[in-house]
Amino acid sequence: MANTKILGIKRSTTDNKRYMGGFMPLSIHEYVDLFILAKGISKSQILKQSLEEWISGKCQVPENQTDHLLLMVSDRLNSKWKVLKNDFDNFSDYKKKVKEELQTKGIKLKHIRLILNKMIE
Repeated sequence: MANTKILGIKRSTTDNKRYMGGFMPLSIHEYVDLFILAKGISKSQILKQSLEEWISGKCQVPENQTDHLLLMVSDRLNSKWKVLKNDFDNFSDYKKKVKEELQTKGIKLKHIRLILNKMIE
């Protein structure tokens, strides 16, 4: 099995929370730093509020959001297979690597099974 990294998602856990972070343009970072100092709130509060607003109305996801997202993930992994197939001995090895990476990312086992079942060679 290849050492190829399929998904590039970091994971850090606590009991009921997960870390989310990413690089931002310096101008946004500086503005947010000043904003949180002025308002006395945390970056986490800003991010949480923004994501809750986005999830509740701004992202156009069908009614059954989880099923749709699982299908999108499996489609993405199917596309990745076409690019990475030479890095693996066979499709089964690729799926094993996908399973390992999804588990490392903290994806629920029931979701992993559904994703893997939707993947096609």
